[in-house]
Amino acid sequence: MPAYFQQRFEPALGSLLVAAAAAGEIRADVEPMELLHAVANLCMPADVDLARAERMVALLIDGLRYGAKPRLQSAEP
Repeated sequence: MPAYFQQRFEPALGSLLVAAAAAGEIRADVEPMELLHAVANLCMPADVDLARAERMVALLIDGLRYGAKPRLQSAEP
């Protein structure tokens, strides 16, 4: 399963990260496995505190956005 996951999901996630970084939505220095490890850590059942879990997800998302270089909007619609 890990090999299948690495062969299929990691490249797909990598493509999404590259596209999001190119659009200026997230920082450009995030590797797919780094993000997967961060998400996996959120899934470990340390306690059952929904508010804490939601805060950790928000921090993770904000961390992806920190340092992003916003793309300039064109004047055309």
